[in-house]
Amino acid sequence: MPTGTVGILFWLERKRTLAFTLQIIGYILNFMSFIQEYTTYLRDNPKGYWFKRKLYGFGWIPATKKGWGVLALYGLFVVGLSLWAELNVLDSQAISHVIAPILLATALLLAITYRTGEPLKWQWRKRDGK
Repeated sequence: MPTGTVGILFWLERKRTLAFTLQIIGYILNFMSFIQEYTTYLRDNPKGYWFKRKLYGFGWIPATKKGWGVLALYGLFVVGLSLWAELNVLDSQAISHVIAPILLATALLLAITYRTGEPLKWQWRKRDGK
């Protein structure tokens, strides 16, 4: 055990740093376990869905290259439109030139995920207790 104020503060800081490091390592290991669980879940895709239900919550996650491609195109469209609009669109034109196209693209994305994805339902664990 250290003596003196500086020694005690240094010792406490080392303990805190070690505890913080161990906590971060725990978070990383949990995240890696979570990714492995999702990867296993996504590979179990006998019907070839582009989008599978999320393991936890409500919604879809891309399960194939086609699904990731659709999501990437959507993201590129939104980012590209935003960058273009910043330079070329007046504030009064924002609804017709930016918001409406993004809403239409989002509706198209939802239609594609609905058509090529698993039936949607709330889910908070793996199916069949697996």
